Amino acid sequence: MLFEPATSAAADPDLHAVLRELRSGVRSLLGARFVGLYLWGSLANGGSDAFSDVDFVVALSPDILDIDLPALRALHTRLRALPLRWAAHLDGSYITTTVLRRYDAAHPPHIYVDHGTTEPVRSQHDNTWLCRYVLWERGVTLDGPGPRNLIDPVSPDDLKREAVAMIHGWMGPYLDGFTPLNTVYLQAYSVLSLCRMLYTFHHGDIASKAVAAAWTMESLDTRWASLIGEALRARAEIHSRSRAPAHTEAVAMTLDFIRYALELVHSEPASDWSDRD
Repeated sequence: MLFEPATSAAADPDLHAVLRELRSGVRSLLGARFVGLYLWGSLANGGSDAFSDVDFVVALSPDILDIDLPALRALHTRLRALPLRWAAHLDGSYITTTVLRRYDAAHPPHIYVDHGTTEPVRSQHDNTWLCRYVLWERGVTLDGPGPRNLIDPVSPDDLKREAVAMIHGWMGPYLDGFTPLNTVYLQAYSVLSLCRMLYTFHHGDIASKAVAAAWTMESLDTRWASLIGEALRARAEIHSRSRAPAHTEAVAMTLDFIRYALELVHSEPASDWSDRD
């Protein structure tokens, strides 16, 4: 095992086989530029299951050049073709140590390979307080120095501010009609993600989807319990229902949940929320 697994999903030998291939390929490609390879997301946070992404960060110095992109694309194409289920769930960023040190919205885009794809693109995807917090607090080191050697501490207030910004930036377009909640996957994922944002705003910490959903159902308005419970059930059936059209009633209730969340984070301090857990 490359690391001590916190869940049965994280202990899957196929996962560790994919990670060994990723580590070997990245080290070979980057050479002296390679600094470290880390897991964050649910595999580090303790909430991973059979449907989780393999969220990773490669720290490097200096940055990848455009001339390197064909070789990086070839590496991820080879990884994606591995006859192992987890090979389809790699989702990661290649970030210089300078950028990784501390969040700044002005950082230039870094190389990112989206979940299930093989195409490296320039993105701000993991340039967040959230990513740095999980790496600092719970990051899994697959190679290189521990992440606390590379990242400054992240405060709970940083996380809370980012949670509010994410509710506006991620969920707001659904209310404006710019992004349709048109599949079961997208509707359920949005509900569970919103639970996580509310949990972070209240606690100044990060929780798995399951933990955040349970807290939301127990601690906030009970009218959302059925919506959240159905989202959890949909996640467990996501492979068979991912492209199924979302139910009109579920979409309407999800939009109401977003409105509720926006009102909640702007109406009173998180410390004043009713908390029955």
